[in-house]
Amino acid sequence: MISIKKMKFSNLILLIFFLFIFLIPINLTFFTLDKNNTVIENDTPLEINDLKLSGISGKISIVGEQGWIDFEDAGNCTGSGTYYDPYVIQDLIIDGHGSGSGIKINLSRNSFFRIENCTIFNCSIGIELISTDNGTLYQNDCSFNGNNGIYLHCPSMPSPETYGCFNNTIIENIANNGLYGIHLDWATSGDIINNTANNNSMGILHEGYPEIISGNTVNNNSIGISIWGPGGNSEISRNIAIDNRDYGMDILSYGLNLTENFMVGSGIAMSYYSQISIDTTNFVNGGPIYFYVNETNLTPNDFTNAGQIILGNCTNILVKDIDVSNSSSGIKIYDSNNITVLNAVSSNNYYGVYLQNTNNSFIINNTLENNKRGNFIGGLNNTVEGNYIYSNYRTMEGLTFNFYDDYNKIINNEIIGCLMGIVLRLSSYNLICGNIIRENPYGIVVMGGSEHNLFYENFFIGNSVHTDGGSTTNKWNNTEIGNYWDNYTGTDGNNDGIGDTPHNITQSPLMQDLLPIVDNIAPEMTIILPTNNSVYNLDAPNFKVIIKERFLHKMWYTLDGGLRNYTLIENGTINQDAWDALNYGQITIRFYAVDKAGNISFKEIIIIKDLSSSELIPGYYLFVLFCVISIMGIILIVISRRSYSLEGFKKSYKKF
Repeated sequence: MISIKKMKFSNLILLIFFLFIFLIPINLTFFTLDKNNTVIENDTPLEINDLKLSGISGKISIVGEQGWIDFEDAGNCTGSGTYYDPYVIQDLIIDGHGSGSGIKINLSRNSFFRIENCTIFNCSIGIELISTDNGTLYQNDCSFNGNNGIYLHCPSMPSPETYGCFNNTIIENIANNGLYGIHLDWATSGDIINNTANNNSMGILHEGYPEIISGNTVNNNSIGISIWGPGGNSEISRNIAIDNRDYGMDILSYGLNLTENFMVGSGIAMSYYSQISIDTTNFVNGGPIYFYVNETNLTPNDFTNAGQIILGNCTNILVKDIDVSNSSSGIKIYDSNNITVLNAVSSNNYYGVYLQNTNNSFIINNTLENNKRGNFIGGLNNTVEGNYIYSNYRTMEGLTFNFYDDYNKIINNEIIGCLMGIVLRLSSYNLICGNIIRENPYGIVVMGGSEHNLFYENFFIGNSVHTDGGSTTNKWNNTEIGNYWDNYTGTDGNNDGIGDTPHNITQSPLMQDLLPIVDNIAPEMTIILPTNNSVYNLDAPNFKVIIKERFLHKMWYTLDGGLRNYTLIENGTINQDAWDALNYGQITIRFYAVDKAGNISFKEIIIIKDLSSSELIPGYYLFVLFCVISIMGIILIVISRRSYSLEGFKKSYKKF
């Protein structure tokens, strides 16, 4: 057991230790970050009394090596400009009064310098390096500057002396609320590490030669990080990009390795997929990014919980039953063949589904809502069928076919509320059939050079302009039927569903739908099952409904007067959970059907939900069975005990 004296002695030792720590002189050392991001300490310590307090300063402009010498001689900075003793500008507050650069360094090639802990605002550019090398920008706040918080560049027409801006490090700065937070123009290089660039048009834009872009936070910009220049196995890692409106990252480059980047509300946009590595440590909305190149025969198991999907030069791929919404380009496919995207949700992206030079593929039964640029189908012999494409006028183009995207089939899609429903640019020999094109400013736009496309059985409803028609080589009916136009003024005297006169699409040149659809009759419905006043108990009833309609669009039923609707595709059984939730008594089941022209009909049936006495208690039969078994068990136990007692009595009797 420890004695009280020993405890007091230990406490005295601790007190002396802490007094020693706090009473020793406090020294601070300058440091420099080398090209490998390693901290190098200065040999000469700086006493704390020598540190300047933050002071208000005018704008600073330094040109060349002599500019640094003059600036240092005037007592405006410390250091000698060497690697181990850089010039240091620190602890300043600069108000630019609406223009110019707060700190501008120009043509500094041989001097090493650091700009540290300065607050610069209300300038056109916070810190500007022009044709300048060997700088470290550390822990500055360059927010609220008009164009750029931090800007590194060289002249647009440089001489050998002014070319490039290299070997600079930008670390732990803040650059919020400008046009560009941190901007490295072409012919620049350097590391961008642990900075914050929020609420800009672009958080970080690197157009030069990226080396390391790591640990940065870029939130609430239009684009978080944009990389345009070529990398050399560059590291793009551990960046956080949340709620950027278009892209978390925009990559127009190659030679990049992306790891451990975390994005929410938007993902990655890419123009190239070769010489880029993106592994599944990168996340969008909590799901991994699946980036596959040169793969074949992938199945839905290869896309588990996907946040975003990017495929390059892949063949025989099935993507099914996933939700990649809010991920910039939900599904992006390059140079591939025989890709199927089925039953996916890809909404609130820049592109919902994007195909580039991809052939013989199938985009089927997907929900694609509120994508900014819609869905781009680039390639040959693709089928786009049964998709629901909706936008509240946010989407520029619902479906786009661009530059020699030929021989595609666009079938039975519903395209609502886009600025332009379907756009064909220099795309020919496509089949556009059975689509509902509704409430768009422009329904179908057929631009010059799009030839020999065939349109029939499409339903044009509520568009400001249904179509511009395009070339006269495009056909707006086959030999049997044309399209439905809600502004058709003709009649159908023989009730065969075809107008008696052509529908004029354009007057000059004259283009016509020779066989326009007339559809003013709602679907005809007959309920076979259940029958009226039939009685059901615990099990939901089966149903069988016959609908006669050539252009049937949707069917559904309701059990509660329309509070909740249940879509149906074929005959089957009423939803069991919904049935269980209903009270006992009369139930009205109403079945609905609507055709592509918007004509709606319904039929209803009254049935009775009733439980017999044997079913008033849930699990009644199990309860009865349990009781019977229990009683039988008790009887057997009693009989067994009596037999044992009688046998014992007989044995006892024989002894006597």
